[in-house]
Amino acid sequence: AIPAAAFAESFNHQPVQQPDGSWLWTYTVTISGIDHTAKLYGTSVTNGIEWRMLFTKVGFYTDFEWFTGFSNVPATEGTWTLNQDPQEPNPFLFIEWSRNVEEKTAEVKYTNIVPGAPANGSYIHYGKTNDVTHNRFFNIFGIEENRLINVGWNYEGHFGRVKDPMHFGDENWYCWDENLYDTLCPE
Repeated sequence: AIPAAAFAESFNHQPVQQPDGSWLWTYTVTISGIDHTAKLYGTSVTNGIEWRMLFTKVGFYTDFEWFTGFSNVPATEGTWTLNQDPQEPNPFLFIEWSRNVEEKTAEVKYTNIVPGAPANGSYIHYGKTNDVTHNRFFNIFGIEENRLINVGWNYEGHFGRVKDPMHFGDENWYCWDENLYDTLCPE
């Protein structure tokens, strides 16, 4: 929550161009009643912008690099790498995102990248599509069990389906209706 809130807040402030050509937004953001000083650097590179967010919490840590990232020029795709926390400044989450403004579609994938962790490579992938029947999806993959769970649902109608071979013991879809009750899946 802190990195997302801080990034969103940055665009309420004017950046200052730095001697190296990058841009710096510096501001204080209050999260859960605690003030943090944020420094967001944006550097123009080929086809996009590289981002770097540093955080300071007085008396606790100074200029902790909370995340780095890249977004393309039209802001239709990008990546983020989040570090765990100031006590363990290791990379722990890689985020890939994309959106199509004209088609009103988007997706984001969160992947565990904790070095040496058993769950390294596990992910949650969410998307908003133009599919008429199931216009939202989640794919959840746990590398430790080699388990993939697929979920698709209709955002407006509240009905959907789930496929989890490990839980159900087969490759079939299992459905729910608009009242969230289990139902037979349409053929």
